[in-house]
Amino acid sequence: MISSFNDHLDKKFSDINLSTRLLIAFSGGLDSVVLTELLYSLGYQVSLAHVNFSLRNKESDADAEFADHFAQARNIPFYHKKVDTKHYAQQKKISIQEAARDIRYNWFEELLQKEDLDYVLTAHHADDQIETLFINLIRGTGLKGLTGIPERRNRIIRPLLPFEKAELLKFAQTNNIKWREDSSNQSTDYLRNQVRHNLIPKFKETSNQSFKQAHKSISLASQSYELFDELICEKLDQIVDRKDDVYFISLALLKKQKQAKTLLFHFIQRFGFTNVEEVYDLSNKPKAKFVQNKDYIIIKERDFLVIQPIKEKKTDELIKIPSATGVYHLSLGTFAIEACQQMENKAKNVAYIDADQIEKQLILRKWKKGDIFQPFGMKGKKKVSDFLKDEKVAYYQKKNQWVLLSNDQIVWVVNHRIDEKFKITNNTKRCLKISYISS
Repeated sequence: MISSFNDHLDKKFSDINLSTRLLIAFSGGLDSVVLTELLYSLGYQVSLAHVNFSLRNKESDADAEFADHFAQARNIPFYHKKVDTKHYAQQKKISIQEAARDIRYNWFEELLQKEDLDYVLTAHHADDQIETLFINLIRGTGLKGLTGIPERRNRIIRPLLPFEKAELLKFAQTNNIKWREDSSNQSTDYLRNQVRHNLIPKFKETSNQSFKQAHKSISLASQSYELFDELICEKLDQIVDRKDDVYFISLALLKKQKQAKTLLFHFIQRFGFTNVEEVYDLSNKPKAKFVQNKDYIIIKERDFLVIQPIKEKKTDELIKIPSATGVYHLSLGTFAIEACQQMENKAKNVAYIDADQIEKQLILRKWKKGDIFQPFGMKGKKKVSDFLKDEKVAYYQKKNQWVLLSNDQIVWVVNHRIDEKFKITNNTKRCLKISYISS
């Protein structure tokens, strides 16, 4: 196997040589142990990175100890990280599998930068590739799912993809190599294990060539998808606009496409959505209806489907600001309060108010249901919710709208309108100019 593995490296990864600094994602299981032994025996510069996810108590600690001893025996640099994966998953509101993946790859990226390493190598092999194909079919991930696991993505490389698990096992047994068994791999609680233990064995029984033919199909699908993706991108450029990290899909232009849902699917898939029917149905619903996942929200705003990241801004419920002049740097942005003689700049992020109408302290908070004020220039009072609707403030912006208050009265709907009570008049003796710059 060493010879065929070396030939594969030379053919597929010509940018890797004996001076390249490689970081191996090392669990201590058969796959990562064999990958390490292959590279080590061929003279490559390798380091090991092991994450103790604290999911199997003493067994997880024993894995970490094995990994440490394995590295020491070969004088290989070893990096170790112990984390509370369950706590991380609860914080992020994601599954344990997603949490483990995030923790692992975020840490790998940190190590690449900190230790000046070139690539991360994972031990995914042919069986993993076929399992992923079936999982993607079950989850309905579309054409992209048929391309399986990529051999490389940025600085992550998977050099064992052409090799079956049986080959790795034979190599380890022949060379008397020890490894750790993960007991959770036997559980059928996870979809991958269900596929591995129930579906893959039956698939292998169909033909001796089943794996090779499946890999051939994956390779062809991957090449075809590259061409398909280019054509999709050309179409999407015509119907999607972007402003910073927010995307606007024109419903009018989308519905003119012959395969509108297919086109939409291949765009929203980039943001982790596969429920294209639910997303497309937004176009026939009133605005403010939305679909979201842990990272993004899609909402209908007038004639567009708007996709934007979900950002959790950790700010206090109430922020106190002295009414005295000065510059105040807050987590949501900067407020500058200064004395003035008259109104100058009439920009939306600037408010001019009668200083004698406010208390010594101003309060900033998010607007809430039931808030009422009298917009400058209007005779009667109005709900803030109705005002923002009239101002055509998008849903994703509305939920982060701040109001500035004095003695429980709204002084300014920030970046929009002051209250009539606080306007400058001919009787105003002291004027304050309040400017806001978002962070």
